Amino acid sequence: MESTVLSQPVTAILMGQTGHGKSTLSNLLSASNDFAIGNSARSCTKEIKLKCFFSQENQVNVSIIDTPGLSDSDGDDNKIIDDMKKYLIKPDIPRINSILIVISIQENRMDQSLKNLLEEIFKIFPLKNLWEHVIIIWTHYNGTENQKRRLEQKALTSFANEFKELTNYVNQTHNLNIDIIDNFNMIFNEYDYEETDEEVKAGNEAQSIQNINR
Repeated sequence: MESTVLSQPVTAILMGQTGHGKSTLSNLLSASNDFAIGNSARSCTKEIKLKCFFSQENQVNVSIIDTPGLSDSDGDDNKIIDDMKKYLIKPDIPRINSILIVISIQENRMDQSLKNLLEEIFKIFPLKNLWEHVIIIWTHYNGTENQKRRLEQKALTSFANEFKELTNYVNQTHNLNIDIIDNFNMIFNEYDYEETDEEVKAGNEAQSIQNINR
């Protein structure tokens, strides 16, 4: 497979609920097993973790910021959100150009804790074009082709409407002017984790994120 050289470093922060695949995606992006993975309602990621590396596939520096899962059975979402806000404004943290929201496409609605986190992120980065830097990564995307198409339609309608409603709420509540858009950046993650080479998978995901942020 031919490699694609990316034009600028990628710094991505991953956020989402416990069990939706944030740490799995972090390992995929970094072609490593440095991020602990769990399959229960208890988050394996207990603190914010930063991994910086050079992608040989794309010839670019990549920084991945993995965050504790929300809606943890023994966690405190308010503390997680507060810790994340403090972390993101540290002067030694690489400049973030991608916010990756990891959501299981099997869910019916956005969790309230994720909405609360997004509200805080919007306040930290009150950019008019903020949604240009947000990428929704849909995980647990499997089934027959017809089932996948139905899942995609749900993502493009009910979830998209929730994102628009949230943006409108944040704008009104905090006097912001973030664009309310119709077409959100989305990636449906359906890699075969057993058969695809780790470095190629990481390169493909990084390239997808970089292409969206151009």
